[in-house]
Amino acid sequence: MKLLRLHSTLLVVVIVALPLAIVRSTVTGGAEPAPDARARTASARSSFEVWVMDQSDTTADGGGTLYVYPSAALTTAATVAKPEVVDLGGEARALCLAQTGTAPKRPHMLMVNASETHAVVAFVATGHVLFLDAPSRAPVACLDVGEQAHAAYPAPDESYVIVANQNGKLLQRISTDYPAGTFDLDDGATLDLATC
Repeated sequence: MKLLRLHSTLLVVVIVALPLAIVRSTVTGGAEPAPDARARTASARSSFEVWVMDQSDTTADGGGTLYVYPSAALTTAATVAKPEVVDLGGEARALCLAQTGTAPKRPHMLMVNASETHAVVAFVATGHVLFLDAPSRAPVACLDVGEQAHAAYPAPDESYVIVANQNGKLLQRISTDYPAGTFDLDDGATLDLATC
C-alpha cells in the first residue's frame, strides 16, 4: 500500500491512499495487460482521497473535524474542491463517551490500516484512539489508553496498533481484528518508558 503522510501544526494529517488494485497490479507484475485493462488501471491510478484533520474543538469538550477530498475534485478544480466533512464531535464523540466514559479532544494523527478498511485516529489531548470504517467514515470503536495518545500506528500485518502515550511515558499495543471489529488494549504488552 502506498500512503503519503504529511504533518503540520494547523492541518494535522494528510493521507493520500491509492486503491489496493493499483498496488497489486504494480507488485504482481506478469503479462502486459490488455488495452481495456490498461485503461481501467490508468483510471484507478487517478482515484484517491486526501484526508485532512483539523484539531480545532467542535464541542465544548473536544471534537475536531475530518475533511475528505475526492480525487475527481482535486484533479479538475482543486482550488474550489468541496470536501466531505465529518464532525468528530458528533457520532465519534458519542461512541467514545459510551465506550470510555470521556470525550476525545484534539485529533492529532490519522493512519490507515494496510487493507485500507479502517482509519485510526489518535487524540493528543486525551488518551483516545478512535477506529473509523474508512469507506463510510463511521466510528466503530474507541479506546482510552490513558493520559495521551500522541500517535497510533497500525502494524503491516493488521494484528495490532502501536500507541505512543507521550505524556504517560508509555508505548502501548492495541490488538486488532478489523474483519471481526474487535480492538482491545493489551496491558501486558505495555512498555513503561519512564522506568524502562
